[in-house]
Parts: sequence; structure tokens; C-alpha cells
Amino acid sequence: DIHGFPFLAQAATRRLDDVGVRPDTVQVAGVDLARAELRMRDVRVQSASSAVADEVDAQALIPYQELARLADEAGSDGLTFDYGGAPDVVAVRGVVEVLGRELDVVAFTEVKVDSSTLTLRTVRVEVEGEPANQTLVDAIGDRFDLAIRVPEMFDLVRLTAVAVRPDGVEVGLAGSDIAIG
Repeated sequence: DIHGFPFLAQAATRRLDDVGVRPDTVQVAGVDLARAELRMRDVRVQSASSAVADEVDAQALIPYQELARLADEAGSDGLTFDYGGAPDVVAVRGVVEVLGRELDVVAFTEVKVDSSTLTLRTVRVEVEGEPANQTLVDAIGDRFDLAIRVPEMFDLVRLTAVAVRPDGVEVGLAGSDIAIG
């Protein structure tokens, strides 16, 4: 959607005041997003396939499967992610070996943003479907405390917000002087 008046004058000068984009699926910097909503202001059209936006604000949903792939790339392989039942909690599941025994562990982690990194910090642990006692929590340590960096293009923007949804982690993004196309 192109907003602003008069549209034809904006198009003729190749400067658009306000542009909204809502693709159903999109890949940005190698990250598959389930949905995204971008709002670009003061867009300078350079060609039929490229432009530069002075300001960009966006909301994007990173599906849990994609979050697991990013965690794998960061060295935390074998984990699965799911909704943790609250707007800032992700359930992280994995198998941990404690005293020679493999245990199915679910760590409920709070999610926060820091620059271009999602940080997950464990607030509660379940082992084999039951609340873990402190000895087990200590043995598991910080295995489920993660820092997942959102790559490449996200170096140009900063993460501004995070909300955990049943279908993934929604992040807010903001940046300036962003090349498009």
C-alpha cells in the first residue's frame, strides 16, 4: 500500500512518503519468516527493482522451526521450540545426559531482545514431564540459556520488541537508510 497525497506527484518524483508491505511469507537474510509487516517512510525509488527507505519499522514472525534452525547454527543443536504459555515464554525441549542417563527436558525460557540477538533465560525446568528439583536444575546448568543472533540484513536494523505467540516469536525491527530490492 502506498499512502500519502497526491500519489501521482509522489510517483513522478520517485519519492514515496509512506509505503506499507505485508507479504504472507518472506525470507530476509536467510531467515524464513511466516509473516511480516513493513512500514517504510521517505522512500527514494532508484529503479524498477530498488529503492532506499529513510526509515523502516517492521513486525515479523519467526516460526519455532526456524528458531530451532538458528539455534542449530549457533551451536545449540537438537533443540525444539514451542509456545511456553505466556507472552514472553518459549518452551525449549532437548535431551540432556545427567549421571549417564538421558533425560527429556523442557526449559521454560523468558525471551528478551538485545540489539540483533534474542536471549532466552531459563525460569523453570521440567524433567520427564515433572517439575525438576534444584539438584537436577543445577546439573542441567545453562544448557537452555541461549543467545540467538538474527543474521546479516539484521545488522542494518535493531530488534526493538519481542512477543511469544503460539505459532512463533514475533519481533519488532527498526532501521534507517535501508536498501530494498
